[in-house]
Amino acid sequence: AKETAEKGLTIDVYVDNGSCKTKFDCHHKMINFSHSNTNSFKELTYKEVVSKIKMQFGDEFPGIMDNNHTVNVKWKLVSFKEAHVILADNSKDIQILDDSSLQEEFLDESDSENSSDEDGLSTPNTKFLVRKIVEFTPVETKVIGIETEQLVFCWKMTNDSLKAIENNMKRYNEKELQFQKMTSQTMWWFN
Repeated sequence: AKETAEKGLTIDVYVDNGSCKTKFDCHHKMINFSHSNTNSFKELTYKEVVSKIKMQFGDEFPGIMDNNHTVNVKWKLVSFKEAHVILADNSKDIQILDDSSLQEEFLDESDSENSSDEDGLSTPNTKFLVRKIVEFTPVETKVIGIETEQLVFCWKMTNDSLKAIENNMKRYNEKELQFQKMTSQTMWWFN
């Protein structure tokens, strides 16, 4: 993101269709945000960002930024450590940190569904686990800071918890998960 007195705030938005190795290989456009009463941007709402992205990319990428996250997304279940390494290798400008504040975002809520399915890591179960996380994030998002080359977002999650993940993991082959050193504390999902 770049801020100028004449043009307001300009943001480079990159769209990844899954075929690119780095951010800079992706299709991108510069999006400008300007306010009539100020040249300084202390805060942008998530709604403003989404609206601008839809305007700029809507014709080329129908459905971009829609709420249904799973229509054109393929998911892979990996540990947090694996995801961190994969993202670090492919996108040098991305840093992911797992800390206590992230864990606290998950509400302590038990899963009401019961199942004895332990047939291993089957695709339907994997998809279920991933979708449970995606469906509830983000609930509220806003830009809380603008740095030289990135936007800083904050968000909060509801209706999900580590306990729910633990309950869902019982559907899997626990020995296989342990062999892969996967627990509810170390599992992470990314697209």
